[in-house]
Amino acid sequence: MSVQFRKAIRTETSLLIGLAGPSGGGKTKSALRLASGLVQGTDKRIVVIDTEAGRALHYADEFDFDHTELLPPFRPQTYTEAVVAADKAGYGVIIVDSTSHEYEGEGGILEWADEIIEKGGTWSNGQPKVKPPSQWKEPKMAHKRFMNRMLQCRAHLIFCLRAEEKMLMETVEENGKKKTLVVAAKDRPLKERWQPICEKRFMYEMTASFLLLDGQPGIPVPIKLQDQHKPAFPEGSHINENAGVVLAQWAHGGAKRASGGDEPPASEEDTTTQDQGPRYCIQKNSGVVNCEGIDDWKNKMLQAVSAITDKGKLQQFRQINGAWMAELSHHHSDEVMEVQDAFSEALQ
Repeated sequence: MSVQFRKAIRTETSLLIGLAGPSGGGKTKSALRLASGLVQGTDKRIVVIDTEAGRALHYADEFDFDHTELLPPFRPQTYTEAVVAADKAGYGVIIVDSTSHEYEGEGGILEWADEIIEKGGTWSNGQPKVKPPSQWKEPKMAHKRFMNRMLQCRAHLIFCLRAEEKMLMETVEENGKKKTLVVAAKDRPLKERWQPICEKRFMYEMTASFLLLDGQPGIPVPIKLQDQHKPAFPEGSHINENAGVVLAQWAHGGAKRASGGDEPPASEEDTTTQDQGPRYCIQKNSGVVNCEGIDDWKNKMLQAVSAITDKGKLQQFRQINGAWMAELSHHHSDEVMEVQDAFSEALQ
């Protein structure tokens, strides 16, 4: 057998994003904002696979997307067929809202396991012929095939999921007697208090996953967020289109410009290695402008934001500089945040 090796290069990486939370947490709108950024500057479209009785259509006047409704039974293969069809149709982002039905919806994994026990019948003593945990074999295998197929998609995938607050058993003393109460886990960190409704390994298959709570709709609480994706989700900020732009830059390798061309090679004096620290650069249509440090970079970026009055051109300028800002945020988060805030204010 011949084995070949080549340099690892990140390019055209497909993202899997999980957004979980209770009703009112802003999952659907956040998914659409994120998706809009992911396809910005491309000819790709967004599609929503809707299991929530058409609720995504509430945002049809606010966002540009296609829509299809998924009906029960919510078997894993039903989801697989819908996502594969959307992927083959060439959509850039596929939003599945809600993925929780695959687990606890009508005909989902939980009901499917119960159906297997019921169909197996009972013995004369009333005990089921199908002995636990054998009823889980077929549903779990179907879910595994669903996840394997999702990992092969070319499109970016955003999964919206319901979440429920975890409950704890607590012993209290009242009138000299002890009794056990079921109480909410309010003393736990947020991501430990809420349980996404899905198969237990699902959220950890994601590139990134978040909680969205009704107290602060659209503001993510990270469940899984790696360092390279943190620039897209500043702490305390809403999930927005810019998060999608930054993620798209990363997914494309971080070196591709919005126009579709490759970044021009740096001259000898411009070239630095990762060990020499970040490059203080600004990408313009005319090429790369090198700055003398973070303060010089920030001032020139703020001047450029003020000077560009056309919002379309300003958004493009923001997009083509997404990779530089993502790199710099690891070293100078405050300065990058100031520039990002200037973009957001100017684009309102």
